[in-house]
Amino acid sequence: MNFFKKYLISQFGNPHGIIGRWAGRKMSRINVERNEWLVNNLSVMNHQKFLEIGFGPGIAIHFLAKRTVNGKIFGIDASKVMLEQASRLNKSEIELRRIELIQADVHKIPYHSDFFDHIYSVNSYEFWANKIEALKEIRRVLKDSGRLHFVLQPHSAKNFEEVVESAKIFGEEIIAQGFKQIIIEYKKMAPVSCAYLKFEKTFELY
Repeated sequence: MNFFKKYLISQFGNPHGIIGRWAGRKMSRINVERNEWLVNNLSVMNHQKFLEIGFGPGIAIHFLAKRTVNGKIFGIDASKVMLEQASRLNKSEIELRRIELIQADVHKIPYHSDFFDHIYSVNSYEFWANKIEALKEIRRVLKDSGRLHFVLQPHSAKNFEEVVESAKIFGEEIIAQGFKQIIIEYKKMAPVSCAYLKFEKTFELY
């Protein structure tokens, strides 16, 4: 992989500058189906708290806001550029205090322990610098028996079999940090199939 391709991929993990703004606009176009698929898999109930990690341009949060009535949606993203774009898209719900978006890192989530009912992420996991530490933080802020959701589309996968193998390894990494896998599903999307995985926080580490 050449330097320029690596640089472009990194921009989708933490968009910044002019290229970062372009990456955000591109994600707004190409990630709609992935985000909608994840949101449709969330079991939305009254008075629940949701956290999106790596909200990007705010598409999933926008979809989720249409499904929640009395709940509140939170989001963290390391990118200031994405915070600006997502805040514009969700401006009205932010003003109503139904949505709260901040610039923050998954390795240090600025919320109390046992705070969220659902935590979810779309295609951001592979960009986390220290996955074990990030999952420890997620486990801390997720309520007991809370649900953790991911949509995974590995940029390195070339076919469905490689997506399945990546999802298997991914699931094992999550389980090792104190979660129980509930479901895994696959959906054909461009350029390669996506995996949706749902986990539940367990009471003790395995």
